[in-house]
Amino acid sequence: MHFSAIAGDGYRQLVQGQRVSFRAEAANQDGFGLRAVKVWTEDIEPPDHPRVQGNSAAYRSSLTLTFDDPTRTDMTWPQE
Repeated sequence: MHFSAIAGDGYRQLVQGQRVSFRAEAANQDGFGLRAVKVWTEDIEPPDHPRVQGNSAAYRSSLTLTFDDPTRTDMTWPQE
């Protein structure tokens, strides 16, 4: 089971021996005929939350690269 199948907010983790309920779908993955698509620990299945697109509390980074204009001829390089 992939951690993303665990229903809940924040850090998602299960401990050995913990009682869970789950919803599964047919799959032929890694030799198994079923795949868990939602796992929860309470007695009542929590509602599905739509996946967040864009603004997320997860870590995010960006990188901007700027290149010199290769057509400029007035640039001089340091002489060593």
